[in-house]
Amino acid sequence: MRVEATRSLVNSWDPRDHREREAKRQFEEHLEKLANASEEDRQPEEDPRKDVRVMSSAVVLGPQGTLLHAHDLMPTWVSPGGHVEGHEYPWETAQRVTQAKTGIEAEHPEDGPRVVGVNIQETAEGHTLLDIRFLLFASGDPSNPPAGEHNKVRWFEDVEARKIAEESYQHALEVAHAIRDEAAR
Repeated sequence: MRVEATRSLVNSWDPRDHREREAKRQFEEHLEKLANASEEDRQPEEDPRKDVRVMSSAVVLGPQGTLLHAHDLMPTWVSPGGHVEGHEYPWETAQRVTQAKTGIEAEHPEDGPRVVGVNIQETAEGHTLLDIRFLLFASGDPSNPPAGEHNKVRWFEDVEARKIAEESYQHALEVAHAIRDEAAR
């Protein structure tokens, strides 16, 4: 993962409420630890990357509405997302995982990657997930996702998507819809 590029993205994001300000603060704190971890000085059990995972997800919008897929482990709908690989920029991850999970190619807005949210989540396994959420645009039929991926992928009307998406995605969906609607004016 490219820590400096990730830090720049998070710093550019403007949180809207206390929860988002706290997520941004924690995100920046964890990124600082990752940036300061040198290979030579670190013992394996002290590796800050061991328990902190940076993810990237995509709020995918298109003429058909908002693209969501069923979560692997929970009975809810989420945006496509996955772990940022060592060689990737987070915005590249958003595109890669959208293609991998839905079979649909998606693009960033014409003016470049747009962050629509950040989220911090603690897992039952004790990992901290740092998720940067991007706006992507796409169209297409998700009826044939790649082998081994979700068979529950579909477009939802915007209002329905905000009602059924996992709670932590609600604000990112609202921000993405507002950006799209403003650009259409």
